Amino acid sequence: MKQGGLILMYHRVLPAGWKGMHLIQPGMYVSTDTFEREMKLLKTKFNVISLGSMLDYLKTERSLSRCCVITFDDGWQDTFTHAFPILERYKLPATVFLTSGYMNTDRRFWPDELAACLGEWFSRGRGDALLPMGVKRILEKEGVTSHQSPTFIIDRAIGGFKKISETSRDTLLLELKEIFPNRIDDRVMMTWQEVDTMTATGRIDLGAHTVSHCLLDQIPPWEAKKEILQSKQEIESRLNRSVDYFAYPNGNFTPEISDLVREAGFAAAVTTRRGWVHAGQDLFELPRNGIHNDVGKTDALFMWRLLIR
Repeated sequence: MKQGGLILMYHRVLPAGWKGMHLIQPGMYVSTDTFEREMKLLKTKFNVISLGSMLDYLKTERSLSRCCVITFDDGWQDTFTHAFPILERYKLPATVFLTSGYMNTDRRFWPDELAACLGEWFSRGRGDALLPMGVKRILEKEGVTSHQSPTFIIDRAIGGFKKISETSRDTLLLELKEIFPNRIDDRVMMTWQEVDTMTATGRIDLGAHTVSHCLLDQIPPWEAKKEILQSKQEIESRLNRSVDYFAYPNGNFTPEISDLVREAGFAAAVTTRRGWVHAGQDLFELPRNGIHNDVGKTDALFMWRLLIR
C-alpha cells in the first residue's frame, strides 16, 4: 500500500437477483452486499479521500500511501438509490461522473439498448435468420455462437460494437430495434434533484463524462470539444457548482483529446487504465482500477484486485 494511491471505478450497484441482471455486462456492476462489504473494508484498511484531496496531495508531494478515491461513472439512478446510502453509512466521499445529456431522462445507453434487443432475440429462440447480417458478422468476429450464455453473448456483442464507427453502430441498432422493439420499464438514470441531494452532504463531488457518452477518439475533434465543454457547462448550470474533473467514456482518449479537456478548464481527468497514482503523475491520465462483482466476491479477491498490478 506504500506504492501510491488508488482510484476505484464503479458503475452500477444492484441488489442480488435484480430482474435485468442477465442483460448487464459482468464488468458493469457489483451487488449491494458486495459493495457494502467493500466499503467497510476500505474504511478499515485505507484512507478514503476525495479526488480533490488526492490532487492536493500530488501538488504538495504529500504521501499517497494507503490513500484511496471512490468514483462512479455515468450517473445511474442506482448510484443514488443503492450506493449513496451505503457511502453515507460509512461517511465515505466519492466522485460521480455524469453523462449530462442522460440526466433527468428515460434514455438508455446504446449497450443497454443492444442488450435489450439481444434479450428479445434469446426469448425468440436465437435463430440466426432473425439477426441483421451486420450484427451476425460482428458476433462471428467476436467468437459468439448462439448456444453460449446470454451474459457471454451480450458482453462480446458490446465489445464488437465498440470497434465500429458511431454511424455504423447507430444503423445496426436501428435495424435491431425494428426487429426487436422493446419498451423502457424503468428510469435508469438520475434526476438533477437526486444529484443535488447527494452533493448537499458535502461528501459527493461531481465530474463530467461528456454529453452523450460518445467514444471521443471516434468522432471529429470539433465534436469532441463540444461534448467535453458542453457537459461541464450543463452540469455547472444545473447545479450551480464547479465541475473540475473529467472521465473519458470507455477510457478512450488520445493526447489531442487530453489537450481538449485541459482547454475546457478541467483540473484533472481519469482513465480506465489500471495502476497506482504516484508523484509526477500526468493529472489528465490518472489510472483507475475497475471494480465489479466478479473481483469482489470475497475480501481476499477484492484486496488482490486493488494491490496486484
